[in-house]
Amino acid sequence: MISEKNEIQLVPGLCEGRDIWVLLNHPHFWWDEIDFRTGYQLSSLQKKFKTGFTKSKSSQVEKIAHDIQFPVPHIQIESPFLFIQASNNLKTRWLCLVQSAADLNHPSFETNLKSLNCRKIRFFSPLEIPTGLKTSFPDTEFISEP
Repeated sequence: MISEKNEIQLVPGLCEGRDIWVLLNHPHFWWDEIDFRTGYQLSSLQKKFKTGFTKSKSSQVEKIAHDIQFPVPHIQIESPFLFIQASNNLKTRWLCLVQSAADLNHPSFETNLKSLNCRKIRFFSPLEIPTGLKTSFPDTEFISEP
């Protein structure tokens, strides 16, 4: 029997070595694979992401983070991205969902990546990597559909 951890290693593109995985927030091959591996969390977030999340952190979330001494990274909330802490389910620390490839040119994208200390990025098709990001983050990887 193959454990889930070993199974992920057998799927090209879902291996270790990157701080963050970036993909479009609509079903395509990689979105389906990652959605399955996260117990369909992407499916449950998809509608909320398209209709918009709250624009502020709740005081309850801030209190819990403070009580358990969890360092909360500074992420610009007014941005068209959704950053998901993913190290419990995937072989990466963060997962980023974007609505369109054009969102990768948003000024806060690079700022948020740096705030999360993400230097090694994996982009999943059908995204194209903007030239500015290639310059700022030379250790990027592009994974196309098999």
